[in-house]
Amino acid sequence: MSISPKTPFVIPWMKLSELAEEAPRERRERRRAMRHSCCGSITMQEEGTAGYIATGISDISLTGCYVELLATLPIGTLLSILLRVDGVTLRGMADVRTSHPGVGMGLEFREMGAADKAALHQLINRLSAAAKS
Repeated sequence: MSISPKTPFVIPWMKLSELAEEAPRERRERRRAMRHSCCGSITMQEEGTAGYIATGISDISLTGCYVELLATLPIGTLLSILLRVDGVTLRGMADVRTSHPGVGMGLEFREMGAADKAALHQLINRLSAAAKS
């Protein structure tokens, strides 16, 4: 088969939903904790810099959150964070685990004080209960 600019080349692409169905379970979901949809805000500061980034988050779990951000940071970037979700304020450290330029990035919580961890657990329990009702 020869391909020329005048000959259309068609590749039989699978739908994304079909790819997800065929992917092994461990490849599709690697999270250690269940995510919960939320509407919140986050202020982040990269270690060693003076500037801040403020934006929204779309989901949260006991181990991290997803940040809505067009210009994402590189994977592995360490951040000081201040989260505000459903009337709860949390402080801690997180690092960038996934980066989707133009969409957002996934953060994994690294360090959090005992009071912030307790508040996070209460928040997750409240979000979980609200999702079930």
